Order: sequence, then C-alpha cells, then structure tokens
Amino acid sequence: MLKKFLKYTLYLLLVVMGISVLVYFYFQHMENKEKSLELAYGTEHKWEWENENTRIQVRVVEDLGRSVLRRVHISDGYIIYAYKNDDYTFTTAAIFPVKCEPKTSITTTKKFQDGEPKKLHCNEDGDNLIHQAQWSATESLSSWKENLDGYKIDESFYSWDFDRLDREITLNKAK
Repeated sequence: MLKKFLKYTLYLLLVVMGISVLVYFYFQHMENKEKSLELAYGTEHKWEWENENTRIQVRVVEDLGRSVLRRVHISDGYIIYAYKNDDYTFTTAAIFPVKCEPKTSITTTKKFQDGEPKKLHCNEDGDNLIHQAQWSATESLSSWKENLDGYKIDESFYSWDFDRLDREITLNKAK
C-alpha cells in the first residue's frame, strides 16, 4: 500500500513538474515575443536594447554617425526618441503611430514659452504624428510631460543613460 502511494505521489510530482516547466517556457516565449514586438514597434529599422530592464533601445543612425535612444509605450500609443546635438543639448521627439494627412501640420492649443504654438507634424507616409522639442540643457533631462490636445507625453528620463551619446559626440570632435 505504501509503495502504491509513493508510486502515485511520484507520478503526480512528475506531472506537476512537467506542467510547471511548460508554463515557464510558455511565459518565456510570450515575454520574448513581447520584447520582439517592442523592438519592431513603429519602425522599419533594427533596434537593440541599450538597457532591457529599463526598456531603453538604441540604434546607430548612419547619416548622423551617432546613436539615438528610444523607449516604446505601446499601451499609451507613442514612442519617445532622444538625441544629443553637437553642443550636448537634447533633441527629443514623440511619435504617435496614427493615420494622418501626409506632410501636414496640426497647430495645437498649447504654446512654447516664447509663445510659438506647438505643432504635430504628419510624416510623408501619413502614418505618424510627430512632435519634436529642443532642450537647452546639456545635463540629463528629468522628464517630459505634455498634453497636445489629447496626444499625451509622459516620459521620465531618470533611467535613461546618455553617456553613450556624450562619448560619441566627444569622439566625433576628433575627426
């Protein structure tokens, strides 16, 4: 009787372990699929992880000879890009993947500090609205939060590492 009990217990344990392994691999597969989707979201270019834990991606733009960083917000419907200019200041862009009239601009009700209206620009293909901002700061940005008449941006830059971009600018000055 004890042997029979031990035998069934062992079978049950093996079945539970087998199911646990299958569940583990299923969730790994789903996570990898989600990461691949995130790397390919809203782009035709190949991106890779700069920091997978913070979800920051990087791509070297050949025309610029330097890297651009981005973070994808699939559930919120936008992508944030950050680039450093030759003077170490920042250029950021928010891309909203939506259908729009190609090569047009939408003037929002929001304004820059100098009174200039903030605009959303539709790209040539008519599948993205873009809002770009120039920052005079050379030190790391802390956050970017805007509501452009329903197109919201809420990005914290605390987890972004801009050292790579700084090093590339410095190296380019040697050329």
